[in-house]
Amino acid sequence: MNINLNLSFKKYIVAFVVIILLLSTMNIQAFAKGKNQSNRQDGGFELIKKNDTEIIVQGTWDEGVLIGTLNRETNEVTIEEILNETPVNNSQNPFLNNKGKDKHNGKKNKYKAKIHTLDPYEGKVDAVLINVDTNEEIELYSEGEKVEAQLLPAIPLVTWGGGALLSWLALHAASITIAGITAYALTDVYTKYRENKNYNYWKAWVREKNGKYDVFVSAEALTDAAAFNWLSSANNKDVNVFAKTGAKAEEAARKTKGASHAYYHDGHSNEDGFYQHQHPAKYDSAGKRILFKNHIWF
Repeated sequence: MNINLNLSFKKYIVAFVVIILLLSTMNIQAFAKGKNQSNRQDGGFELIKKNDTEIIVQGTWDEGVLIGTLNRETNEVTIEEILNETPVNNSQNPFLNNKGKDKHNGKKNKYKAKIHTLDPYEGKVDAVLINVDTNEEIELYSEGEKVEAQLLPAIPLVTWGGGALLSWLALHAASITIAGITAYALTDVYTKYRENKNYNYWKAWVREKNGKYDVFVSAEALTDAAAFNWLSSANNKDVNVFAKTGAKAEEAARKTKGASHAYYHDGHSNEDGFYQHQHPAKYDSAGKRILFKNHIWF
């Protein structure tokens, strides 16, 4: 009889474990389905403030809001997460407390963003959010428009909404960040850079913006020597600079490693953002001109 009791007890234990596993799986699947149907990463965004020194945007979801701020003078980005006290159906999540509310209700978190890549024009986000109170780090990574995150029954709002908020913030700032370097649309900084009395060059890239192409110029300037070295690092369409004057553009082209001449182009295609520029150039033994892929806009 004892043997039969032990066997029956074991059967109940196994059945209980199976039920728990099924509930957990159903909970994760329901969460994933709900996330896809409501497209939660998109949220509802609005521009709160925009001037020469600061841009603030807000994303709103059922779970709470995220507020992103860009300081245009320091290029620092912060995100504030404010969670809502939203009642839920306990039957949908057995891990919530008896009040039917998430245990993190009403909590506020502030993060500093350490951005390696933020390119909304190519749908790329690679950043780390650092909690200013706990130093906890949250990684955000995307390729295209899908933010990759570990699928759990209760992913923090900032984890799956932070990437979308950063991209929306960058769009309104007309900016991109590549390898940790923040760059702004040349149309917005052209006069400021042409009037700079201390530097002659800045790194630059071309991107599509709302069906139009624009040149994006780094906020951090380069010394003349650093600009020549940068152009000499690769014969590549993504290795470019903006020069303060036409004369400086020609000088940079001639001082690019392997080049002996500068070749002028008027803005003529998407690849150059329709801005006038110089190319480093050289001639082969037959006298044929060879243009480098680098652009030096001015």
